[in-house]
Amino acid sequence: RVICSREQTDGSVIIYGYSESSEELDGELKVTLTTYEGKVVWNIRQVSRLASGRAVAFAIVPSAVLSAVPSYCCYLAAVFSDERCSRLKNIFHLTAIGEWDHVALPQAALHVDIHMVSSCEFELIIDTDVFVQDVVIEALDCDVYYSDNAFCMEKGERTVIRARIANNVPDWLYVRVHACNAKSICFGLAPKGDCNEV
Repeated sequence: RVICSREQTDGSVIIYGYSESSEELDGELKVTLTTYEGKVVWNIRQVSRLASGRAVAFAIVPSAVLSAVPSYCCYLAAVFSDERCSRLKNIFHLTAIGEWDHVALPQAALHVDIHMVSSCEFELIIDTDVFVQDVVIEALDCDVYYSDNAFCMEKGERTVIRARIANNVPDWLYVRVHACNAKSICFGLAPKGDCNEV
C-alpha cells in the first residue's frame, strides 16, 4: 500500500509505503502534483523499497511546493511499481474535509468501450481526457461483481474493468457509467454480444 499523509506541523505531505506480504518489494516511486486539467506542476521519481509489515516514509512533498498552488485546483498522485509490474496508487486531494465544494473539477469526457467476453462476463475499457472523480459502474436489475468500482482516473489514463453477472443472466442488460464530473453513459448489452449506447 502507498499512503499520503499531511503533516500538521509544517504542512508538508509525507508518502508512506508498506507491504502486507512477508517479503520486501523493491521498485520505483513516482509522485506528481498535477492540476485537475492534467498539467504536471511538480514531480519526483526514485527507487524505493516497501518494507514488510511496517510503514516506511518514502518521500516528502515540501510545504513550499504545496503552498505555491491553490489547494482546490491540484492533487497528488503517488504510484509505486515493482519489477513484477504490479502497481500501487493513491490519490490525495489537497483540500481539507468539508472544502470539496470549492474544488474546481473540469467537465470530463469519458469514453467507454463495452463488450461481452462470455455469456456471463463483460469488459469495460474506460478512457478520460482530464481527471475524473468517482467513476461508478452500475448494472440495472441484476447482481454484478466488478474487478474495481468507484475509482478516480487521471488525464490520459485507461482503466479496464472485468464484470461478472452473478446469476440469472438477462436477455438484455443495461449498464450505466457515471462520475462526479462527467455525463452518464448508458449501454444496452446482450449476452450474445450486441451492444448499443442508449
